[in-house]
Amino acid sequence: MSLGLQNPATIAVVDGTTGNVLTYHNIKQLLGENYKLLNRQEQEKYLLSHQRHIAQRMAVPNDFGDSELGESIGKLLAKEIIAIAQTYKAGSIVLPKLGDMREQIQA
Repeated sequence: MSLGLQNPATIAVVDGTTGNVLTYHNIKQLLGENYKLLNRQEQEKYLLSHQRHIAQRMAVPNDFGDSELGESIGKLLAKEIIAIAQTYKAGSIVLPKLGDMREQIQA
């Protein structure tokens, strides 16, 4: 599994004995018909950020909160990744180390 800004989630199923890639899925394939939720989430994040900025300039409280859409997308991705792992009878799912994600993105 790979995580990043350009491709939020990408998975590849690899045969450990031969090293051959059995299947490869990007974020659009993983979410399928729910892919439009990802665009909606980005629009909502932009709108909330803009509203916070305006509120800060006017020195008013800016507790706009966040939508639960990100959690919903995460759950949909997790379900699909597990379904693919079960289909190919994967022995493990390898996740990247998230601790250095900010440094990797900036580099």
